Amino acid sequence: MVRTREGVVTLLRLVAIEVGMLGPTRQGVASAEELDALGRLEALGARVVLLCGGGREELSALLGGSRDLAPLAVLDGGAMVLDGGRAFPPSEARGFEGAVGCLLATHGLGWEDAAFLGESAAGLGCMLRAGCSATCEDAPGVALEAARYVIGPRSEGSVASALGEFADGIEWGEEPSFVRREREGRPGLGDGEPLEEPRRGGVALLLLGLVVALAAGRFMLVSLERGVVLALSSVLLALVGVALFYLGVGRIRDARGPGGRV
Repeated sequence: MVRTREGVVTLLRLVAIEVGMLGPTRQGVASAEELDALGRLEALGARVVLLCGGGREELSALLGGSRDLAPLAVLDGGAMVLDGGRAFPPSEARGFEGAVGCLLATHGLGWEDAAFLGESAAGLGCMLRAGCSATCEDAPGVALEAARYVIGPRSEGSVASALGEFADGIEWGEEPSFVRREREGRPGLGDGEPLEEPRRGGVALLLLGLVVALAAGRFMLVSLERGVVLALSSVLLALVGVALFYLGVGRIRDARGPGGRV
């Protein structure tokens, strides 16, 4: 499922992706993880739309020669969409936005039922209209501004992860986890759990530890003349002071992280 721009939760029925997004680099081919995730989406009933401006030959090269993802919806030559072998007239499927819109209408779907992953100027219309749109954090600035969500860099496998999260959302009837993370104010895809707020009071603990340790040292000198028990007590007090000192050092170090204050 996916939450649209209007806040409506709807079942994800179509996933459109620019084939140029696949692979760890813009010159690479789709990874095995990405192909597996696309196949899983199809197996779960979502229509997978691969958008490629260079035609079937370029698409085949980018997919590493894979023939497993059929039927495919392919933007051919920037104009024609091939959907399971049926061609739409170029006038009806002009550009990426027209291609995806044509497919949605053919299958009785709306833009709120679609997710889009892309980064090119040709995909801006899809980014703005799709119920859920995402791009990588190393995408061009125009894509970063248009996409609703920003996932991690492609070199870290973020595209495969996002496709997998779309599949998880369909299978379990919930939003992709990176959508939930952003809505709840957590870091982006692959960034893990939010960092704790830096803990304060480091300087106070450090000074308290120094005072306790010094007092313990002075007490030790006095207690040596009065018995072993008092001497051992002063040693324990000194250890407490040292522990407080290093706890203060640790808090100061943590507070110097991003946005931290002592």
